[in-house]
Amino acid sequence: MVSQLKELQDENRRLKKMYAEAQLSADLLKQALSKNGKAISASRDGPVGSGRWENEHPARLPDL
Repeated sequence: MVSQLKELQDENRRLKKMYAEAQLSADLLKQALSKNGKAISASRDGPVGSGRWENEHPARLPDL
């Protein structure tokens, strides 16, 4: 029972870290798009976008 609790606590820690990293990535992306002013609109460019943004801005976000 104690080992199960430890496993669940470890899993919870891992999931919290994954969530925090995903939120950080989303925040960085939002910040980059807001500074650029050329966010891709789903209504204008379709659900995936036209690929123009990637062609105009080849820089990538750093891997976490």
